[in-house]
Amino acid sequence: MRKVFSPAGECIYCGSKVGKLKEEHIIALSLGGNYIIPSASCLECEKVTSFLELFAKDCMGDPRSAYRMPTRRPKNRRAFLDATIQFGPYGPEKNIKVPIDDAPINFILPHFQAVNNENEKLRSRVNLVATSANETISNARTNAILSKHHAHSVSFTTGGIKIDNFARMLWKITCGIGWVFFKAALAASSVREYVLGRLELFASDTTDETLVLDIYSAKRAVQPYSDARFALFTNTNEDHRFIYVEIDFMANLGAPLYYCRVPNLRGSPIQRIEIVQ
Repeated sequence: MRKVFSPAGECIYCGSKVGKLKEEHIIALSLGGNYIIPSASCLECEKVTSFLELFAKDCMGDPRSAYRMPTRRPKNRRAFLDATIQFGPYGPEKNIKVPIDDAPINFILPHFQAVNNENEKLRSRVNLVATSANETISNARTNAILSKHHAHSVSFTTGGIKIDNFARMLWKITCGIGWVFFKAALAASSVREYVLGRLELFASDTTDETLVLDIYSAKRAVQPYSDARFALFTNTNEDHRFIYVEIDFMANLGAPLYYCRVPNLRGSPIQRIEIVQ
C-alpha cells in the first residue's frame, strides 16, 4: 500500500524549484519501498538517485526475481540462472541454466561494523558478507543440482556491489526521511552532499584502514515480511545530539538493519517513531 506524504514543492536534494518535479520513493520500489513524496526530485537529481538504485537490479536481481519482489517490469524477472558445474575436482566443466525456483539464492551485502564512536565521530569498518535468505533451502537446492548432474561442484555468479554507491543510497533514503520528519536538521547536515557525491563518505584511521562515516549496521533474525520500513530516534546517553535513522529493507532475505546518523540541530528528544506500511 502506498503511503503518500505532503508534496515537497522543490527538489529535496538540491533545492531547485525549476522545471518538472517528479515524485520520489524514499526507499526504492525495487527494495519493497512504497513511501512517496510528490514533487520532490528535479530531473538532474533523479539521474543521480536512479543510478544509486541500480544496485537493486545488479546485485539483488536474483533474490528479487526469486522472491517476486516489487518491480515495474515483471516480465524482466529472471526465470533461469546461469551456473557452471564441474565434474571431479579438476574438471571438466559445463555451463547450464537452472530454473530460478530450483537455484540456491545467494548474494553479497555490505555490513558496517562500528569501531569508533568517540568525540562525536562514528566510523565503521566495511565487511562484504555472503547472504542467503534460507541457508537450509540453499544447501538442499545445491545438493539437488549436484545429484541431478552427477557433478562435483556448482557455482553461480553473484552481482557486484560498489560500497560508495550503496552508502550513498542509504543517505538518499535518509534524505527523504529527513525531509518529512526533521527538515531543519537535514538542511544543516551533510546528507544531501553525500547523496550527490559532493562530500567524501570515507575516512582512514591510524592503521590506514578505510572506514565509512556515520553509518553502521546490526544483525537481526529473518523477519516474515518483505515490505520496507524505517524508524528514527535519539539516544538519552548522547543527550539527544544525534538523530538515528533505521533503514529496514529486504528483511525476508536476511539483510541487516542499517543506520545513518545525523546531527540533531535542536537537540530535542525523539522517542522512537516507526513507519510501517
